[in-house]
Amino acid sequence: MRARAEFDLVRITGKYGLDVDWDHWTLRKLPLSERYTASMWPAKMLLLAALKVPLDGRRQWWTVDQARSMYAPLRPPSSTQTWDDDGWFAALRLQGPNPLPLRGVVDAAGLEALALWATVGEDPARLYVADHRPPLRGCTPSPGRFLPPCVALFEDTEDGLMPLLIELDREDGPPLVVRPGDGDAWRLARLYFGAADMLIHEVVSHYQWTHVLAETFAIVTARNLPWQHPLRGLLAPHLRSTLHQNSNAAPILVADGGLFDRCFAGGDCKHRLLEWGAREWSYDRMILPRALASRGLEELADVPYRDDAMLLWNALEAYVRGFVGIWYDQERLEADQELRSWIQELSDALRIPRLRTMEELIELLTGILFNPVAHNLVNALQFDVFGFPLGSPVAVHVPVPERVEDVDRDMLLRALPRTGDTLQAARATYGFTLQYDRLGHELRPPMPPDSPDLVGALHEALRAAEETIVSRNLERRFPYTAALPSRVSNTVDA
Repeated sequence: MRARAEFDLVRITGKYGLDVDWDHWTLRKLPLSERYTASMWPAKMLLLAALKVPLDGRRQWWTVDQARSMYAPLRPPSSTQTWDDDGWFAALRLQGPNPLPLRGVVDAAGLEALALWATVGEDPARLYVADHRPPLRGCTPSPGRFLPPCVALFEDTEDGLMPLLIELDREDGPPLVVRPGDGDAWRLARLYFGAADMLIHEVVSHYQWTHVLAETFAIVTARNLPWQHPLRGLLAPHLRSTLHQNSNAAPILVADGGLFDRCFAGGDCKHRLLEWGAREWSYDRMILPRALASRGLEELADVPYRDDAMLLWNALEAYVRGFVGIWYDQERLEADQELRSWIQELSDALRIPRLRTMEELIELLTGILFNPVAHNLVNALQFDVFGFPLGSPVAVHVPVPERVEDVDRDMLLRALPRTGDTLQAARATYGFTLQYDRLGHELRPPMPPDSPDLVGALHEALRAAEETIVSRNLERRFPYTAALPSRVSNTVDA
């Protein structure tokens, strides 16, 4: 009961899980164990102060070169060089900040709902789709901003994944289908898709499905597992500072009137996306092997997100398996009342199945320890991909045209977000990518005397994973760094 009392004072409401309540934290009541470490404070306070300083958002872009030159004193995002490369646009579905939506198309029936299907004529087995229509239909952006539901179709070619077309919903007519050969109309279609991808990423893939998820793990663990419980010792380094991070981020970014409303599409889009994300999330999404198996990407030879992330999943699973094997057998698992209470509350908050076996416990604990990795995979590349408006703008300011012939370079530049909105997003995404610790380091799980060196074995597995990823990147057109263990944190604290 002492563990439960620890958090009864912190939580204003009893509602948690993926249904987000903006004003549910009072920072002064956070236990010391959940606050930033001393080494994190300076960078965190500078970032929070910078995000609170308003920027002039009225200026428009006049040239592409002007958009490239605005980042001093920060370095420019790498997408200033790759934004007009269709190979890069396709590669982002496999290794960008939002690699979750891409799905394989099993057969023609998988594209029945697309008006574009009759015009494609490609082998369905080689097609892949990233569909942003379900989360966006029903969203109403702020006046002067446009966020059309959209879907992109890709083909697996000898040169890798390449885009075939983008279909954009129109309010007053049939969808507009745009292809890579359509000049500035294609660039504008990529802007609409990039803005949709960025907003869905920030609100759902990043905030809701990693930050809010980690927050729930932290609360339920502190309420049910006292510090002397072995699983509290295992989990604590991977939940540290998450509550402090969320309590600072929510008012500035997610709350009504925050950055998501001021700079992004605004309107009711954030709330609609959170409702959609809560419906779409399932336990399988946090179990990486099952999440990957459901997407139909097996025929793609190189999926950096899939291939590199699995190295880290396997390393963490071996660590968890060794720890659980030391402390539990089936009889002890069934007799542990605090564990059963923890599982019950997680089940109530997140629709996680009631676990009954050792393998199910190992899977759940691996998923919780992997959540900071999942966070890094959607967080680490934000500035380089989302920081440049011609790649993924925070908002688009022209409606979808009726015909591709209606688009020229002037319209493309008028579509871009204002300078202040872009710089605010660049400033935020740059700060989000700061790293404060390193995966696997500073771990001291409670262990009986003469136990195997599980932490040492984890370090060795992560070192081998780093070497493998570095070697793979030598062969990739676009190196993938988000899964390098040396660039991943132990916890969701950025």
